Amino acid sequence: MTTQIEDFKSRLAAVLRDLEDEDRRDSEMLFRVGQMASHLITIAGVRSWRDLKNTLTPDKRAGLLNEFQSEGNRVMAAGHAAEAYAIQVLAISVIARTINDLQVTAGEDVLDPIIALATAAYRSAVARYDRAETDSPPGAVLD
Repeated sequence: MTTQIEDFKSRLAAVLRDLEDEDRRDSEMLFRVGQMASHLITIAGVRSWRDLKNTLTPDKRAGLLNEFQSEGNRVMAAGHAAEAYAIQVLAISVIARTINDLQVTAGEDVLDPIIALATAAYRSAVARYDRAETDSPPGAVLD
């Protein structure tokens, strides 16, 4: 019989394999990870995903995980698998912070930089889009 921590380690390992394997990595899912993490970071008024996790009280962590579960179920039912998987990635990262286990900590140390990179890529894409919108005179796309 497996324990909850062993089950969690298996899910964490599977997510890390997916994120590290170019053939299985999903760019839409990574975009969604960056988008959601960026949104949560902004709402929390912190600078990074790790800062966000460090500021979560047990009650706020539980609330966020409940929200992840509800939203993940909703988007999966609507057929948005990449978005549901992105939510799972963020949830696993949040949960990993609460588990005192060397393997989980090592996995978190791999996962969080991937989330940070996805967040930076999302923010960079938004900034480029915003610059392109403000740098182009009206009707320039018609030229």
